[in-house]
Amino acid sequence: GKSCDMMAEIRTPGKKARLNVKEFLAAMANLDMNPYTREEDYPLVLSTTCRTWANLNTLYRDETWIRKNTQENSLRMNPGDASEQGLRDGDRARLTTRGGEGSVPVSLSEDVSPGCVFLSHGWGLSSRDPDTDPGEKRGVDAARFLCDEEGDVFSGMPFYSGVACRVEKAQD
Repeated sequence: GKSCDMMAEIRTPGKKARLNVKEFLAAMANLDMNPYTREEDYPLVLSTTCRTWANLNTLYRDETWIRKNTQENSLRMNPGDASEQGLRDGDRARLTTRGGEGSVPVSLSEDVSPGCVFLSHGWGLSSRDPDTDPGEKRGVDAARFLCDEEGDVFSGMPFYSGVACRVEKAQD
């Protein structure tokens, strides 16, 4: 039968992992090691893997906590990048990637490097509070901005970080 040891297939008799897997090495050879260059249509880089105090684990599904503390996730960005688009803290912006677009509130922070923006995931879910209308959505689902065609060659998972994007003031 098969071993319960998940590493058994790659471990050598010396108990070290074998990393010279030909598919992995071929993928490594194709990596672009050049620094990121801003694209004209998508000059910023989006990451959806950030955590905030508002989305720790399943906290964002606690309706009482959400109503008291925050209503939706926001796009965190550097004040300089926001200023270039005429955006201020709390404004709504249109976030666009090759994968999708949507309206998000902006939250400015000096902690965000220029050229980068962050949108926490775990939002865009229907309310679970029986006292609210069924189907009420909280926040923006970060997955809508990911491009299925751009992802990990081994797992097929779309990239959640390093997503080229554009941020503009929303036209309400």
